[in-house]
Amino acid sequence: MRRLVAFAFVMLVAPAAAAAPSESKAIEEAARARYAEGLKLYGKKRYEEARVAFFQASALLKRPSATLMLAQSALRSGHWLEAARNFDDFLATTNEIPDKVRVGAEKGLREAKSHLGALKLDIPDGAEATVDGEKVDVKAPITVAAGQHTVVVTHRDETKTIEVDAPAGKVTDVRPNFVPKAIIPTADTRTRPKEAAVTTSQSATAESEESRLFTPPTTTWPMYAAGAIGVGGLVTAAIFGGLAANARHGVEVANETLARNARPGASCSRPASFDDPAKGQTIEEFQETCDTLATQQRWASTHQGVFTTSLVIGLAGFAGAITWFLVAPRPGGDAKEKGAESVVVPWVGPMGAGASWSGSF
Repeated sequence: MRRLVAFAFVMLVAPAAAAAPSESKAIEEAARARYAEGLKLYGKKRYEEARVAFFQASALLKRPSATLMLAQSALRSGHWLEAARNFDDFLATTNEIPDKVRVGAEKGLREAKSHLGALKLDIPDGAEATVDGEKVDVKAPITVAAGQHTVVVTHRDETKTIEVDAPAGKVTDVRPNFVPKAIIPTADTRTRPKEAAVTTSQSATAESEESRLFTPPTTTWPMYAAGAIGVGGLVTAAIFGGLAANARHGVEVANETLARNARPGASCSRPASFDDPAKGQTIEEFQETCDTLATQQRWASTHQGVFTTSLVIGLAGFAGAITWFLVAPRPGGDAKEKGAESVVVPWVGPMGAGASWSGSF
């Protein structure tokens, strides 16, 4: 302790002897007096009073010795933040320090910081910050007293206020969120909207094509005509299909009647070759049964033919209507699409029915 006080006294007196003439002698004497009083109080372990005396001496005349003793007295009186700041100032502004004094100052700095917290501000470039109303440099962690602190960060036109708890002996990260800065257009960023526009255009074209697929053609009467033919054909096929089934049933009944009542060897093609071709039937009754059989056979054949033809026509009509709906020109088509013509023509012939399609590409 005696060595520290002696060193501090020498460091105060030596610069004063070489002080510039512009410095007031009265200020020097007052600073030395307050400094000497602080040393006496410090030696008596009256650290709080010594801190005040060293603070006054340092305020009158800034000297490394006063800064060091102010840090030591602040440390021993429990003013941790003041002690840490003055230890930092002493170690940063003084180059010629005896090793023992430097070691003592560094030890005091570590002890002071063990009772303090630290705030590490992660803020955008150009932003300004204050901690408890005091502007701070954010390049390094900011030493603060342990406890609650108010951090205010201003970036461009936006200000964020954050309440932060700084535990003793720890570094607390502070990361305020700001609205990202708008991207300045460059050669790369200018091309991206164009690519997006192309993608959007392609998507819109695909949606347009899909919607046009379900849009009625410009000319709809061929579709309705073919559809009507299809409906009529299927209805006719249903009717004549039933008539053909009834006629086939009549043929079966007539054949069963002949099988029950005719003599062996008798047939409708030669009923008169026997004197009594029927068993229990007269010649007239036998002939009538044969006539009924022939009539039912004709009707079965005719109705079956109409059924088949109507069915083919009905299916062809529906196929033609669907084809016209899919390939016919639609509203909003370009000139090339409007110039392309396609025609679906249902047809019926002696040997069947169908539909033909013709168009230009």
